[in-house]
Amino acid sequence: PELRIVRQGAMESVNEMHHELTRQEGLWAHIAGFSALVAIILSVSHIYNHWRYNRHEIKWCTLRMLLIVPLYATDAWVCLFVEGNPNKWTILLTAGREVYEAVVLTSFVQFLLMALGNEEDTLKPAKGMAERLLSHQPQHYNLLKIWDLIGLRVPYSPGPGFVGGVLIGLLQYVGAMLIFLVLRIFIWCSFDTLGDASKKNVDSFCTGLKGMSCGIAMYNLILLGFNLEYAEKTKDKAEEISLRNKFLCIKGIVFFTFLQTFVLKLAVKFDELPLLMGDSARMTPEEVADTMQNFLLCLELLLFAFWHWNAYPVNEFNKWAAKSRILQALVESKNRSAASVKELEDAIEMGETYGLRADEVVVSYKNWCQADKEVRLNVEKGDGQNPITLERLDAFHTMMEDKPIKVHLQDTLMCYAKRCLQALKNSDAAMPNTEEHFGHKCTIKFHASSTGIEAIRNLPRVPLCCGVHHMVQDIIELRELSKTSKKAVETLEKEGYSEQSKQSVFDMFDLDKNGSLDKFEVHLLMIATGEISRGEDVDCQFAKWDKDQDFTISREEW
Repeated sequence: PELRIVRQGAMESVNEMHHELTRQEGLWAHIAGFSALVAIILSVSHIYNHWRYNRHEIKWCTLRMLLIVPLYATDAWVCLFVEGNPNKWTILLTAGREVYEAVVLTSFVQFLLMALGNEEDTLKPAKGMAERLLSHQPQHYNLLKIWDLIGLRVPYSPGPGFVGGVLIGLLQYVGAMLIFLVLRIFIWCSFDTLGDASKKNVDSFCTGLKGMSCGIAMYNLILLGFNLEYAEKTKDKAEEISLRNKFLCIKGIVFFTFLQTFVLKLAVKFDELPLLMGDSARMTPEEVADTMQNFLLCLELLLFAFWHWNAYPVNEFNKWAAKSRILQALVESKNRSAASVKELEDAIEMGETYGLRADEVVVSYKNWCQADKEVRLNVEKGDGQNPITLERLDAFHTMMEDKPIKVHLQDTLMCYAKRCLQALKNSDAAMPNTEEHFGHKCTIKFHASSTGIEAIRNLPRVPLCCGVHHMVQDIIELRELSKTSKKAVETLEKEGYSEQSKQSVFDMFDLDKNGSLDKFEVHLLMIATGEISRGEDVDCQFAKWDKDQDFTISREEW
């Protein structure tokens, strides 16, 4: 009788423990579900705003990146409820989630190419970034300097060699994740027939493949990001778009997912994983690790949903889109039709909406006196080039003390477009001269000649889909470009610039054999002739040679 009583009490204790564990499991699942639901709502609203209000084509890359939060949150939440299911749906769900990391990676690379390699719309994005990095020697910065300490240097040459090599290092991750997906599907299809040892071996191979490939991809991506932040022609733009902030809030999800998976697998291997979810009769240690991973991911995605709102503002690139639309409207305005006038008016209105100014603001002289400090500082340096004296400056202060000053806040293209609109409305007026507004200044980013604008309109754009095959084409073109450019530079250095005729130099650096030199080819020529080392600016020199402002140097111009 005593033994029966003890056995009955033990069974009641086990039942109470089972109910308590089940209750706690449901509580954790509801907490994770609430966090995931809020993250999905925040992210979907952010995606909708980008889809509706972002006017630049870069939004398609952004949308694919932002989709990571709702997809991951939904996947992780569903996995919490189907964990331990005999059909092993979590294998497929987790594999699909991890494969989407490759989509996000390619989208982020396309984002960088468009944002930092295609600002002027005069070159294809990959070639444009190669041109910007042509005079920059790739180096290890910050955390990557540890590779220099052990004697490993950057294995890429400047320009197309660097950009092409980085794209290869990133694209291999796509191939690795496709193999990963196939192996995961194989495990799911033959789960009941495979032995435990075989399943562990395949699972270990999948983990190792993903870890090694992810490491290579992250190295190349971080290397590209640091060099874009330090290169002379990209650092200002990288700071303007908050490159590091964008990188961390996207790659942070991938990094935390990978790190948590690795730590939990180690805990399972060394039997250090506490049984926090469910009882051992229903869930194996591996399933407990997966459940903990999904629970943590639901909580973390709420943080990243807020972060994405800050890192990827909806109107960030709308000013670029407005300039492109104004340029297209200027081309169409040549026929002086009523429709073209209306389109130009709408384009100007769009530019004003997104911050392009072509007006003047009146301020009081007292508020403007802060600029006097800089003027006085330049005068006191005594460089002999400034005719202003301190006495004349003081007299100017006395004369202007109570008078207002008109401060012009203008965008050059916007001013030109407004003058064109006035000329179009006055049928007898001639169109304003572009050189009066643009000239050949190095800082001009958009030219208003019809040939140049039509060249922009006919330029191949980054695809709206994932675009892996276009990345492959970019890699092939960049590697060929690297070989031909290296050969051209070596030939010129060997034979000497003075020994070559004008036509032979032109033909030598016309790498794509299209009868003209684009900005990349001009930049390469200036490196080969030593003009870069003498301090000549590529943008300024290119603008001087480009007489007809069509973004290329023709044989006649050369």
